[in-house]
Amino acid sequence: MFIENRSNITAHFQWKTFPTEEDENEEKRRQCYLLQPLKEVPPDNFIEEEDTEQEEGSSEDHTALLSYMVQEEMEKVQEDPMLFSDDIFSIEPMEGEIKPNCSAEIKVTFKPLEALGYLSVAYCSISGRESRLPLRLRGQGQGPLVELSCRALNLGNIFVNTTYVCEVTLMNHGAIDAPFTYIHTTANVGYCFKFAPEEGIIAPGGIQTIQISFNATVAGRFEEEFQFSVAGSPTSAILTIKGRVSEPEPTLHFNVNELDFGDISFGFPSTKTCRLTNPSPVPLSFKLCMSDDGTQPAVSSFDQIRNDSDPSWTEGIHFYVEPREFTMNPRQGTIPPQGHQDIEVTLCSNTVMEFYRTMLVDLEGFGSGVASLSITATYQHFPGLPQHTALTRVCWLSSHGEVLFNGLMFCPAACENSSAWKAACGEKHGCSQPSTVLGLFLKGPGMISFLGLVFGA
Repeated sequence: MFIENRSNITAHFQWKTFPTEEDENEEKRRQCYLLQPLKEVPPDNFIEEEDTEQEEGSSEDHTALLSYMVQEEMEKVQEDPMLFSDDIFSIEPMEGEIKPNCSAEIKVTFKPLEALGYLSVAYCSISGRESRLPLRLRGQGQGPLVELSCRALNLGNIFVNTTYVCEVTLMNHGAIDAPFTYIHTTANVGYCFKFAPEEGIIAPGGIQTIQISFNATVAGRFEEEFQFSVAGSPTSAILTIKGRVSEPEPTLHFNVNELDFGDISFGFPSTKTCRLTNPSPVPLSFKLCMSDDGTQPAVSSFDQIRNDSDPSWTEGIHFYVEPREFTMNPRQGTIPPQGHQDIEVTLCSNTVMEFYRTMLVDLEGFGSGVASLSITATYQHFPGLPQHTALTRVCWLSSHGEVLFNGLMFCPAACENSSAWKAACGEKHGCSQPSTVLGLFLKGPGMISFLGLVFGA
């Protein structure tokens, strides 16, 4: 702005705080009055100084010194030109001279401290004028202009104890730096949310990505407000987040509808494999059980053959309780979200029957039998075998030569020092051909297995 001097004489100007000289004098009197009590301070207040500074004079000397200091301050007040002074607005120059028919450029600076409206008045006192010219100063402080990329988020349906992650952006459209801080809240489900970063500074025209993590422990609908305070701004950036938390529904399933072991023989283990898949977004802990299965461990024919003193060679197998003929590996575990677990199911038949069983899946926290798989098998006995003892099976094999049975090739052959065969047939039980020592071999591609020992074919 400019001040013009259209007269023919030089004009002196000053920017004042008060509209009139009378108002200035009133202010000066007020300030001098505030200094008056200092003149009446009793000398007792200076006893302590008197004790430590006796060489500087008596208490009367201190009073006189104080009065002199007050007088000096009053003179400064009287000499004060009372020029314009403000924390928000400043004027340059504060005073000066304008030659005839000339002008002076005046610079007014507005420096707001907060994002508020400001109003002030400066009075220009010009020599030769009776009244002062008022200059009304008005300004609106604008702090950092921070906005969210979106003011509301709908997270939709989220499962309990499942972490959900999303992002929003803080944008600074203002002309100054924007220091921001996330205001923590524990209302409703506010404690389930985490924001990163929680504080920072956004440069003018810059952005800051905020990562939001949500993990709820209770089910239900929610709507929550979250605030980011911005230094220098009277309002916070508010983000509204809503959604629904529900319990996940377990959806475990097998990759096959049935495990069919086909024909099986007494005491010969057979293994099948299936896969258990977890398509849900949460980990599931499972435990497998077999319907109608017993508890006493089943006996394998291979274990009988290796132990020639086992009573089952002649007496057969006797159970005090039903045998546990099915083995699952693993029997329990945890399947991660979208993961799977391969399950090995082994059947070692110790009963003569047709098998129709169901493998059940129990889920921790959800219930029993949430998934199932049918198990079938057909018992295949040795043709014409009247009794299921280890001895009768070995004798049957020795009299039939090589036999393909349930995918395995069994063959009797001469074997020296076969204590198992001697004990079972030659010496103890009067089996046919007692003077011939035979060994029971299991033949496979490129190998021959004898009583658990393997020899190169």
